[in-house]
Amino acid sequence: MRVPAKRLAPEAAKGFGKVIRSLDEIEPIIRKGEMVKEERMEVRRQGDELYFRNYAVNDEGVVAKLVGGAARLSHFNFHADATQAFIGADRKPTVFVLAKPTKTPRPEDFVGFYSDGSMGMSMFPDVWHTSPLPVEGSQDYENTQGSQYHRATVDYDFAPEDVVLEVQLKEPLEE
Repeated sequence: MRVPAKRLAPEAAKGFGKVIRSLDEIEPIIRKGEMVKEERMEVRRQGDELYFRNYAVNDEGVVAKLVGGAARLSHFNFHADATQAFIGADRKPTVFVLAKPTKTPRPEDFVGFYSDGSMGMSMFPDVWHTSPLPVEGSQDYENTQGSQYHRATVDYDFAPEDVVLEVQLKEPLEE
Protein backbone atom coordinates (compact mmCIF):
# COMPACT_ATOMS: atom_id res chain seq x y z
CA MET A 1 0.00 0.00 0.00
CA ARG A 2 1.33 3.41 -0.98
CA VAL A 3 1.78 5.86 1.92
CA PRO A 4 0.76 9.43 1.04
CA ALA A 5 3.55 12.00 1.37
CA LYS A 6 3.53 15.59 2.57
CA ARG A 7 6.18 18.19 3.21
CA LEU A 8 7.13 18.37 6.87
CA ALA A 9 5.69 21.60 8.27
CA PRO A 10 4.31 22.60 11.70
CA GLU A 11 0.69 22.60 10.53
CA ALA A 12 0.99 19.23 8.76
CA ALA A 13 2.60 17.64 11.86
CA LYS A 14 -0.24 18.53 14.26
CA GLY A 15 -1.31 15.47 16.19
CA PHE A 16 2.01 13.74 15.49
CA GLY A 17 4.39 16.02 17.38
CA LYS A 18 6.45 19.15 16.88
CA VAL A 19 8.67 20.13 13.96
CA ILE A 20 12.16 21.06 15.20
CA ARG A 21 15.33 22.59 13.80
CA SER A 22 17.50 21.23 16.66
CA LEU A 23 17.08 18.96 19.68
CA ASP A 24 17.20 22.12 21.83
CA GLU A 25 13.66 22.88 20.61
CA ILE A 26 11.97 19.73 21.89
CA GLU A 27 9.35 20.13 24.58
CA PRO A 28 9.48 16.64 26.04
CA ILE A 29 6.46 14.86 27.38
CA ILE A 30 7.70 12.41 30.00
CA ARG A 31 5.26 9.88 31.44
CA LYS A 32 7.79 7.47 32.99
CA GLY A 33 11.51 7.75 33.68
CA GLU A 34 13.50 10.58 32.14
CA MET A 35 14.87 11.63 28.76
CA VAL A 36 17.91 9.67 27.59
CA LYS A 37 21.05 11.67 26.94
CA GLU A 38 21.25 12.79 23.34
CA GLU A 39 22.75 10.05 21.21
CA ARG A 40 23.03 9.24 17.57
CA MET A 41 21.17 6.84 15.36
CA GLU A 42 22.66 5.82 12.07
CA VAL A 43 20.66 4.69 9.08
CA ARG A 44 22.85 3.07 6.42
CA ARG A 45 22.17 1.72 2.96
CA GLN A 46 23.40 -1.83 2.65
CA GLY A 47 22.58 -3.15 -0.79
CA ASP A 48 18.81 -2.96 -1.20
CA GLU A 49 18.09 -2.36 2.50
CA LEU A 50 18.14 0.47 5.00
CA TYR A 51 19.71 -0.68 8.26
CA PHE A 52 19.51 1.28 11.54
CA ARG A 53 21.59 1.34 14.70
CA ASN A 54 20.24 3.30 17.67
CA TYR A 55 23.08 4.01 20.10
CA ALA A 56 20.76 5.52 22.74
CA VAL A 57 19.11 2.18 23.43
CA ASN A 58 21.55 -0.29 21.83
CA ASP A 59 19.12 -1.52 19.18
CA GLU A 60 19.67 -2.31 15.50
CA GLY A 61 18.13 -4.01 12.48
CA VAL A 62 16.65 -3.65 9.01
CA VAL A 63 14.26 -0.72 8.63
CA ALA A 64 13.16 -1.09 5.01
CA LYS A 65 13.73 -2.77 1.67
CA LEU A 66 14.55 -0.37 -1.16
CA VAL A 67 12.79 -0.85 -4.47
CA GLY A 68 12.79 1.69 -7.31
CA GLY A 69 13.24 4.83 -5.21
CA ALA A 70 10.81 3.73 -2.51
CA ALA A 71 11.15 2.22 0.94
CA ARG A 72 9.00 -0.80 1.77
CA LEU A 73 8.16 -1.15 5.45
CA SER A 74 6.08 -3.43 7.61
CA HIS A 75 7.32 -2.94 11.20
CA PHE A 76 6.40 0.09 13.33
CA ASN A 77 6.41 0.95 17.01
CA PHE A 78 5.56 3.63 19.52
CA HIS A 79 6.89 4.52 22.95
CA ALA A 80 4.47 5.22 25.76
CA ASP A 81 7.11 6.60 28.16
CA ALA A 82 8.18 9.84 26.50
CA THR A 83 8.75 11.97 23.45
CA GLN A 84 11.24 10.78 20.82
CA ALA A 85 12.99 13.21 18.51
CA PHE A 86 15.13 12.82 15.38
CA ILE A 87 16.97 15.32 13.20
CA GLY A 88 19.65 14.57 10.62
CA ALA A 89 23.16 15.34 11.83
CA ASP A 90 24.17 16.37 8.29
CA ARG A 91 20.77 17.95 7.60
CA LYS A 92 20.21 15.86 4.45
CA PRO A 93 16.70 15.15 3.13
CA THR A 94 14.74 12.58 5.15
CA VAL A 95 11.31 10.98 5.17
CA PHE A 96 9.53 10.29 8.47
CA VAL A 97 6.71 7.71 8.36
CA LEU A 98 4.19 8.30 11.17
CA ALA A 99 0.67 7.47 12.32
CA LYS A 100 -1.28 9.19 15.07
CA PRO A 101 -1.86 7.33 18.34
CA THR A 102 -4.25 4.41 18.14
CA LYS A 103 -4.34 1.00 19.80
CA THR A 104 -3.85 -0.89 16.53
CA PRO A 105 -2.57 0.95 13.44
CA ARG A 106 -4.09 0.50 10.01
CA PRO A 107 -2.04 0.94 6.84
CA GLU A 108 -4.17 3.93 5.82
CA ASP A 109 -3.27 5.72 9.09
CA PHE A 110 0.33 6.34 7.98
CA VAL A 111 1.72 9.48 6.37
CA GLY A 112 5.21 10.13 5.00
CA PHE A 113 6.65 13.54 5.91
CA TYR A 114 9.44 14.78 3.67
CA SER A 115 12.04 17.09 5.22
CA ASP A 116 14.64 18.88 3.11
CA GLY A 117 16.99 18.21 6.03
CA SER A 118 16.58 21.55 7.77
CA MET A 119 13.86 20.16 10.07
CA GLY A 120 13.37 17.10 12.21
CA MET A 121 10.52 15.65 14.21
CA SER A 122 9.82 15.48 17.94
CA MET A 123 7.10 12.85 18.17
CA PHE A 124 4.51 12.68 20.91
CA PRO A 125 4.34 9.51 22.99
CA ASP A 126 2.20 6.79 21.35
CA VAL A 127 2.88 8.03 17.78
CA TRP A 128 3.55 5.06 15.51
CA HIS A 129 6.83 5.41 13.60
CA THR A 130 9.85 3.75 12.14
CA SER A 131 13.42 4.99 11.98
CA PRO A 132 13.93 8.09 9.83
CA LEU A 133 14.60 7.24 6.17
CA PRO A 134 17.39 9.12 4.37
CA VAL A 135 16.32 10.12 0.87
CA GLU A 136 19.76 9.34 -0.59
CA GLY A 137 22.73 7.49 0.80
CA SER A 138 23.13 7.13 4.53
CA GLN A 139 22.78 9.54 7.42
CA ASP A 140 23.41 9.85 11.13
CA TYR A 141 20.55 11.29 13.17
CA GLU A 142 20.61 13.13 16.44
CA ASN A 143 18.19 11.23 18.67
CA THR A 144 16.72 11.60 22.11
CA GLN A 145 14.06 9.46 23.73
CA GLY A 146 12.78 8.20 27.06
CA SER A 147 14.79 6.08 29.46
CA GLN A 148 12.00 3.49 29.74
CA TYR A 149 12.16 2.69 26.01
CA HIS A 150 12.43 -1.09 26.34
CA ARG A 151 9.61 -1.33 28.88
CA ALA A 152 7.33 1.15 27.12
CA THR A 153 7.58 0.17 23.46
CA VAL A 154 4.66 -1.32 21.57
CA ASP A 155 5.50 -3.01 18.26
CA TYR A 156 3.27 -3.78 15.31
CA ASP A 157 4.24 -5.70 12.19
CA PHE A 158 1.99 -5.83 9.14
CA ALA A 159 4.03 -8.68 7.56
CA PRO A 160 1.86 -11.52 8.99
CA GLU A 161 -1.08 -9.82 7.24
CA ASP A 162 0.90 -9.74 3.96
CA VAL A 163 0.78 -5.94 4.06
CA VAL A 164 3.75 -3.80 3.06
CA LEU A 165 3.67 -0.02 3.20
CA GLU A 166 5.59 1.82 0.50
CA VAL A 167 6.77 5.41 0.73
CA GLN A 168 8.61 7.32 -1.99
CA LEU A 169 12.02 8.65 -0.94
CA LYS A 170 11.71 11.95 -2.75
CA GLU A 171 10.17 15.36 -2.38
CA PRO A 172 6.39 15.18 -2.85
CA LEU A 173 4.68 17.04 -5.66
CA GLU A 174 2.85 20.24 -4.76
CA GLU A 175 -0.08 19.58 -2.44
